[in-house]
Amino acid sequence: MTVTKNVPKSLANNRLDKVAASLFPDFSRTQIKKWILDGRILINGDLSKPKDMTVNRDNISIFERGLVWYTVYHLLIWAPV
Repeated sequence: MTVTKNVPKSLANNRLDKVAASLFPDFSRTQIKKWILDGRILINGDLSKPKDMTVNRDNISIFERGLVWYTVYHLLIWAPV
């Protein structure tokens, strides 16, 4: 489940952790900061840091579970037989 809210003009130009704590008052700022670092809170779909500044109408999303990023490497070894 994902919950997304827009940053109102009154909260623009503040740190992400402060704005998210205001938009989602059920959670502490400490918990919000941990979720940002875990990749569970995004600004406009992008990973961010707690100290990143927000602007008016940014979309802040909280994910029920963190995003998992996988990098798959393919290794092809050619050796004559």
